Amino acid sequence: MSFKDLFKDVPADYGTEDNQYFVQEKLSFVTIIAWLFIILSGLRSLILIILFGAIKLKLFFPISMMSYAQSCLASCLVLSFMMLISSVGLLKRKQWGRLMFITLLTIAIIRDLGDIFFPNLFYTWVVPGLIRTPVSERHLLEMYRSAHIFSIVFWSIVPTVFFAWIIKKILSKDIRQEFKQNDYDMRIKILIVILLLITVFFISWGAFYVSERTHYKRVSEITPYKRDCNNGRYDACIQGFFYYANQGNTDRDLVFFKKIVSIKGPNYFRSQCIELKQSESCFFLGKSYQLGVGVTKDLRTATSFYRKACDGGYAPGCINLGFMYMNGYGVNKDYPIAVSLYRKLCNGGNAPGCSSLGLMYMNGYGVGKDYSTAVSLFKKACDGGNAPGCSSLGFMYMNGYGVDKDYLTAVSLLKKACDEGNAFGCSVLGFMYVKGYGVNKDKSMATSLFKEGCNGGDAYGCKALDSLF
Repeated sequence: MSFKDLFKDVPADYGTEDNQYFVQEKLSFVTIIAWLFIILSGLRSLILIILFGAIKLKLFFPISMMSYAQSCLASCLVLSFMMLISSVGLLKRKQWGRLMFITLLTIAIIRDLGDIFFPNLFYTWVVPGLIRTPVSERHLLEMYRSAHIFSIVFWSIVPTVFFAWIIKKILSKDIRQEFKQNDYDMRIKILIVILLLITVFFISWGAFYVSERTHYKRVSEITPYKRDCNNGRYDACIQGFFYYANQGNTDRDLVFFKKIVSIKGPNYFRSQCIELKQSESCFFLGKSYQLGVGVTKDLRTATSFYRKACDGGYAPGCINLGFMYMNGYGVNKDYPIAVSLYRKLCNGGNAPGCSSLGLMYMNGYGVGKDYSTAVSLFKKACDGGNAPGCSSLGFMYMNGYGVDKDYLTAVSLLKKACDEGNAFGCSVLGFMYVKGYGVNKDKSMATSLFKEGCNGGDAYGCKALDSLF
């Protein structure tokens, strides 16, 4: 059948007695198919609307996935409504309904074929961000993965074959006899509208795909570290530790740090630091003494090793050395020294150094209290990808410190920080939901954010969580 056959006029013998048998047979087929898809697309649309309501009520979806879930459901809902409309048109024997119905089934076939040929995408992209399987149970995940892929392929082939069969029947000569043809110009307009709808669909799907890839980039980056670290890969543990340390998530960076120490041991770091003067090893040895992991806790010794790391040009060592001076851990409290260390790092383009220096200006530690300077430093840190800098900047906008009070900007910055794993950002964002600053008041959302903050090691999040119950 050629493309022009779709627009052939209705045969002259359409209503003759000789043609009645075929018309009656196909009439039943079209009616059944139309009603089947009216029911299915109607139910699907109803379910999607309910899910939209669940998103608005902040149910089921974590905050970092809200916008992506909305994008997905919006695309699915548009297609469901289009299928419902085309099914009604099919039932009424409208030519536009038939063409639109065929187009939507073709889109469904393309989607199902994608599921058949690319099922591993689900496991290489999304699942690693959602599943944290111990090494001892890795074989169970592989079994589940194989079974799930088989299920995806099977339930993609079945509808593909079914839809292709329906399209073949609807394109048949006898079925086309049931539909009154509109004038050629109207048919062209209908085709243009359908093509535009298809274009909009693929653009929205592409935008959703890109946004999902962006969202899961952080997840896909950190998950291999977790998996490989559990398998004893030292470099993966190092990368996982610094990822969470830079995002201000103390509880999760501690998990990686303990694994690092268990793999190498304090003696390894000691020999590398003292004998080979390796700055990174000095830093990890200092961290071991600060936390008491693998050695007896000794803040003075921790400070001395942080100084060795910093003198060797290792930025994390300077950050932690400044922290020790700021709090008086292992040394006398000395704000000016901390400020000097942070300023040197920030001038060198180190985002965590800018964030720490911003805190000094915000609190007036070692420098005159200057909210405007603190804001500029937090912005520099945030622009450099530092989540604590974003959360601190959001805090300044929330309170109007150094900038005009702007709740919407504060919420945006805090969400960004929280999505990156910053515990303080999640806790402050929870406060915004409690007060209704820039968002609707929502205790359930505040609770989940306080939990996220508390689980990340933020004391304010834990305290706020206790006050809610």
